[in-house]
Amino acid sequence: MVRPPQIDRLVRLIESFKAPVVQVWGWPGSGRSALLAALLERDGAVGLAPADLAAGGSAVEEAVAGGATLLVCHGLPGAGEPEERLRVLAEALPAGRRLVVATSRQVVAPGLLHALLTPEDLALTSGEVAALWRLVAGRMPDRTETLRLVRSTDGWYLPLRLAAAAAAESGGAVPADAAELVAVPAVERFLRYRVLEELTEPELDELAGAPLLRALSDQATSTVPSRGRRAAGGAPGAAAGLRFELRLLGRPEVHRLGVDLVWHRISFTLKRGFRVLAYLATSPERRASREELIEELWPESDRETIERNFHPTLSHLRRDLRRRARAESSVELRDVDPLIHHEGLYELDPAIDWWIDVDELRRLAEQGRQLAREGLDERAAEAWLAAWRLYRGPLLDGVYDRWAAGRRETLHGLHLEVLRSLGEAFERLGRSDEAIDAYRALLAEDPLQEGVHVALMRFYAGRGRRDLVRRQYERMSNLLRAELGVEPLAETTEEYHRLMLERV
Repeated sequence: MVRPPQIDRLVRLIESFKAPVVQVWGWPGSGRSALLAALLERDGAVGLAPADLAAGGSAVEEAVAGGATLLVCHGLPGAGEPEERLRVLAEALPAGRRLVVATSRQVVAPGLLHALLTPEDLALTSGEVAALWRLVAGRMPDRTETLRLVRSTDGWYLPLRLAAAAAAESGGAVPADAAELVAVPAVERFLRYRVLEELTEPELDELAGAPLLRALSDQATSTVPSRGRRAAGGAPGAAAGLRFELRLLGRPEVHRLGVDLVWHRISFTLKRGFRVLAYLATSPERRASREELIEELWPESDRETIERNFHPTLSHLRRDLRRRARAESSVELRDVDPLIHHEGLYELDPAIDWWIDVDELRRLAEQGRQLAREGLDERAAEAWLAAWRLYRGPLLDGVYDRWAAGRRETLHGLHLEVLRSLGEAFERLGRSDEAIDAYRALLAEDPLQEGVHVALMRFYAGRGRRDLVRRQYERMSNLLRAELGVEPLAETTEEYHRLMLERV
């Protein structure tokens, strides 16, 4: 593993702070993860998941009681008011203990005693840019090339590293400007799917002047066909440049990329219209027959009600998807039909660019499986970690149709598989803190997985934390008795006693 050249500087900066809470505020790919990993290598450091910081949890108290002096977390508490929770934790931390939290936005809370590591602090200096390029690409850029890289990236860590890796593989030269950097496929994918899709609009406003995002915007403007032109095969040219984003995991949201290159949220006139869209988006090949739609979306209705409502529902859905946002104009995209009907099937027009988080979750899960089969655990873990981030909650949270419940259960099972696979991959890689995070997340959603409890007990035993081994075993035993009326397996109990007696 390449140790990023900025890490030592950032660790020294954190050590110079006196506040009990340190916020590492940076964008995706700014090097936050590498910095947290370096902090976790230090004596007295303990990694926590965001859920561990939530009110009512005991993880912070247990870590402090166990002698931890540095608590490291990769996000804010997920529920309630995270800023207020940080203030409470800051006040409760004993002297000499410190909490480092990484976020993509600045935390502001009255009375919060915290130090701030800003995106500017995380940005690589010109010397660090040159050092990173040499480490990854295998040659030291000259002064002119280094200045070009700095101007093109503003010292943004991951785009630099991705471009250097691409140059190492192809023997290519240092990109001349931001446009050439964006032309590197790995850099473009990172910007589109890690930055534009993960950050909120206020966060993107903070990044609006970034050279790489301006170059990406220029690229999009030059490649979107003009309205009204016909593409090959007779599909409208506008459809080829039209992009929809469907986030159906958790509370559903649908966005369309406007002509102003801003994502606009779509509001639906009819709830059933949205459910038709969601049904098609999660169906094989994104299509279904009229009979399927009626059976699943009008299950209790009589024939007269169905005939009166079926086509108006689909018409409203089409208009909602075509309607421009107020910021663009109130005119519909009349030459585009997002919902097409062909040979008795209704289908989301394949000429349109549909990004659907359910499809992406499945793709990343399968990509991780394939990479693991090839023995590429590092890359498999990256795919599964991206899948974990994508899962914002159960499919179509708040939609209680029978079809949604069945698909929700299937995808939740896939999510649990991803967490288990991720924990096992991190375990093979020797990345114990990240394995513990994945296993804890898995148990938070499926607490009866006895083998995962045992895996955590082994990690704790390896660190000499018999107190945590005992607590994990007792927690598991109580859950099994309360939920299933059974005791732990005999081999689990034997392993527990062995771990409690083992010398570290």
